[in-house]
Amino acid sequence: MQAEIFDVVIVGSGAGGGTLASHLARRGVRVAIVEGGPRVNTRTDFNTHAMPFDFPTRQVPTMRPGKEGFDSERTRGVGGKTMLWNAVALRLSQRDFKGRTFEGAGEDWPIDYKDLAPFYDEIEREVGVCGTADGLEDLPDGIFLPPVPLKCSDEILQRGARAVGARLVHVRKATRTVPTSTRPACHFCGNCMAGCDVVAKYNSADVHIAPAEESGRVTVFSNCIVREVMVSNENRATGVRYIHRVHRQEGEVRGRAVVAACACVQSVALLLMSSSARYPAGLANSSGQLGRHFIPHFTGGIECVLEDLRGTKPVNDEGFLDHAYLPSFMHTKKRPYARSFGAQVN
Repeated sequence: MQAEIFDVVIVGSGAGGGTLASHLARRGVRVAIVEGGPRVNTRTDFNTHAMPFDFPTRQVPTMRPGKEGFDSERTRGVGGKTMLWNAVALRLSQRDFKGRTFEGAGEDWPIDYKDLAPFYDEIEREVGVCGTADGLEDLPDGIFLPPVPLKCSDEILQRGARAVGARLVHVRKATRTVPTSTRPACHFCGNCMAGCDVVAKYNSADVHIAPAEESGRVTVFSNCIVREVMVSNENRATGVRYIHRVHRQEGEVRGRAVVAACACVQSVALLLMSSSARYPAGLANSSGQLGRHFIPHFTGGIECVLEDLRGTKPVNDEGFLDHAYLPSFMHTKKRPYARSFGAQVN
């Protein structure tokens, strides 16, 4: 059992947990990160510079962390989904925060875009987001590094979008196009969702957690799958209980506050599992609404052929997958449903 009592125990080490731990540590807070998966060394566990003949299947995989226990886009690991995400980093707009006001659907958030804008600025400076200022109402501009060039296919789609009154813009990704002393600029070596072994693409483990650990104020408990948030007789969260992924032993990490930051579905599941005589339906579920009405990340896809490119000489035009983005423009048109959508092009 962990004897130390931390100021804050954070469950999860991805975009939420890793960033929070870093910012708390800068303020002198002692933090424990409890992560269900293994540590991942981006330099050795990812292999984006290999050739097809280097792999047993003779094919460069689209997603291969190469680490036991961290072998799909939904598995756990230090750094969470930031290790394997595509890095598209878009701001929510005032329309997103006030869905009922604008669309008559859902509920308005208790905050406005202007409340979060300064924090968007801060985090974009830290992680490095490339893109352009497009002046779109429903896709607020940010603090951007220079964008990556559009591909030939993007320019064809851009003309088509313009013909129907839409705009195809440069994608906004948390990937550096200008190097720093610790992170090079992207050189388009492979699939962003197979991991980035040079950390041009942001991940929380290298950019936020590692420096915080060096400060001595952050301790990472890897391979520890949290099964319960502990609550005292005084009705205070006092830490978490976990099962070690490898040797199956149980343990506890104690703290004065607990943060559930282990992804949308898993955070809900953790609170539901944290049932007790005081909370028979799960922690933070007195309303009975826990696990209802939430929307995880989901997408739909369309494949097409661009006739203008049929028969042309093949070129290396992959880049870092998607260089262009079609922002929402549906709010300008009558439609039989609420809200709208954007489209990533790759």
